[in-house]
Amino acid sequence: MASNSIILITGANTGLGFEITKALCRSSKAYTILLGGRSLQKADAAAQQAQTEFPASPSTIRTVQVDIEDDDSISRVFEHIAKDMVGWMC
Repeated sequence: MASNSIILITGANTGLGFEITKALCRSSKAYTILLGGRSLQKADAAAQQAQTEFPASPSTIRTVQVDIEDDDSISRVFEHIAKDMVGWMC
């Protein structure tokens, strides 16, 4: 079975990042969308909104905390993805 493409979108809880998330949710192709935001609470709220708006989407949304201006934050999200990626593959 083929695996879903994993897509990390930073700043995905608002603006262009959120619009990209919604566009991927509209697609008939299944993706694992990593919705990244500086605030995990805001990322969770955006993920819930996208899932409510697109309940039939074949994609899966997971939230991650990431601040692209903080090298430690980037390293943590990289390690999190590398460690858990096998579980995200469909």
